[in-house]
Amino acid sequence: MIKRNWVENTILGIIVFNIFVLAYVFLIPRAQFMIDHWEWGPEALMETPGAMDTPNQYLKTYKVANQVRKVTKEDS
Repeated sequence: MIKRNWVENTILGIIVFNIFVLAYVFLIPRAQFMIDHWEWGPEALMETPGAMDTPNQYLKTYKVANQVRKVTKEDS
């Protein structure tokens, strides 16, 4: 059996803790957002508030741009 000293155990604990924090802060919110909005179109996705860790800063801009696109003709 391999015996580790306290330094190796501490470093391993820090690595495992960091992996859990990264998964909780970044991976889980993005995966949940993708699951919740799986079949949405690009225009609808642009108008959502976004995932918890990366909020959509251009929400109002996308809404205006999509409304302008709906009102104007294709060749204008």
